[in-house]
Amino acid sequence: MDLLYPNTTYIHSSHLTDDEWLMVRDSGGNVSLAPQIEMQMGHGWAPAQTAERLGIPVGLSSDVATTASADQFTQMHAIFASERGRRHQASWDEELDGNSPTPDLITAGRCSAGPRSMERRWPGSPIEPGRSRRARRRTS
Repeated sequence: MDLLYPNTTYIHSSHLTDDEWLMVRDSGGNVSLAPQIEMQMGHGWAPAQTAERLGIPVGLSSDVATTASADQFTQMHAIFASERGRRHQASWDEELDGNSPTPDLITAGRCSAGPRSMERRWPGSPIEPGRSRRARRRTS
């Protein structure tokens, strides 16, 4: 049916089945997660590790600015907390101590699909992965 296109952003993605994750990956799609609102509204854990494991680019969004903070630092903190909580829960379910490595999604720059998708939609966009706002001004 050709309904899945490359560079399509799938929002939330909290309850995708394994087959749906493979369809997103195989079509060249990416996901945008709103971890703070997903946890607040009970959508479940933000599936960042699933996306990363499958090589699907992850972007962060705020979704609802009236009931949750819309700034991206809050979203980075929330995805970190979501992944830590998910990993702790999995460890507790297996009767382990709950201590597991810190997710490196943020520290390794894995959540850069947002800036990349901006560049695809608006060539010449000043938003770039891994560059600070000040650095963009100095080089412009």
